[in-house]
Amino acid sequence: MTTHHSMHLKLPSNAPFDGPNYLTSFVGIHVRPLASKLRFFWFTKYGRPGAGEVKFRFSTDDYEGIRKDIEAIEGMFQHGDDGCGDYNYVGDLGGERFLAPGRRATDQAARALLVYEFLTAGARLFVDCIEPDGAGWKAEEEITSNYNRETPMETFHHLFCNMTTVPTWAAVLQLPGQQPNALGPLMVVSDLESRGIMKADSRVALVNLPRIVH
Repeated sequence: MTTHHSMHLKLPSNAPFDGPNYLTSFVGIHVRPLASKLRFFWFTKYGRPGAGEVKFRFSTDDYEGIRKDIEAIEGMFQHGDDGCGDYNYVGDLGGERFLAPGRRATDQAARALLVYEFLTAGARLFVDCIEPDGAGWKAEEEITSNYNRETPMETFHHLFCNMTTVPTWAAVLQLPGQQPNALGPLMVVSDLESRGIMKADSRVALVNLPRIVH
């Protein structure tokens, strides 16, 4: 019997979760030891360093074999708004964000499984590309090929965008200044990331939305 489970956790403000690698550290410490026992899994980050949150979803055919590990992870962190419990991957990964409206009635389960497999492949690749860094974890470095500026994950991202012709939308944001009505620095983030930033602070303005072709 396959168990589908999800956890939404709030990370503490202390090391190794107080820096930009808070998700990487969580994955290296808590997900990596379980990866070989999981049929499917994926994870995402929210918040910011020192106030980060993670969601970890997985499916396994041997939940009893990892129950103690899962309960230990859920017991050492505060839970986020979505809590911890059963994971409806079909409803999640076969929803409107992942499938065109005209196909939802017939293809939802099939699309959800494909998305789950894709996310799992990406998660396994990420797990294989991280390494210990003091008390935490970081992405392995690769710059000698002249293809990457920091990590080989950049090449994986580029190849996916290249072979699917999916562009990257980069939002240029105008941040508020320290003084009233003053302008601060510009920030460049992904389109999806920018929506959360602008929602959290109405003073942040979208300046441009360039389309980056790979």
